[in-house]
Amino acid sequence: MDRFALLIDAGHLLAEGGKLCCGVGRGEIEWDPELIRAIENCARDYCGLEALRTYWYDAAPNAVPTREQVKIALLPRVKLRLGRLVGAKQKGVDSLIVRDLMTLARERAVPTMFLLGGDEDLREGVLAAQEM
Repeated sequence: MDRFALLIDAGHLLAEGGKLCCGVGRGEIEWDPELIRAIENCARDYCGLEALRTYWYDAAPNAVPTREQVKIALLPRVKLRLGRLVGAKQKGVDSLIVRDLMTLARERAVPTMFLLGGDEDLREGVLAAQEM
């Protein structure tokens, strides 16, 4: 059975979503992890496939998950991928996203992937995965 993968840059989603919806930054909003299921449902409705997995990319000091991130990691079909948080900046998150894009494409694990992110650096990884 064909399935889709959902790759979400949490830093981008929560920072930009907080600005758009509430006029505040990521650290000033509270959100429900059910947001992940809502995004997954939108993707399912769009492509008509079931989800294989949602990859949730975030950062934490020394890549040690916070309590909130542990809760996310325990959700069914969600894989937490952590980069490092240095100051207020994520480090290594884009590399994790590109690595998973390439692995899923190379292994032909899914026919459809959805990427929710806003970093221009991801463009080349997406193009390379599409070529596979």
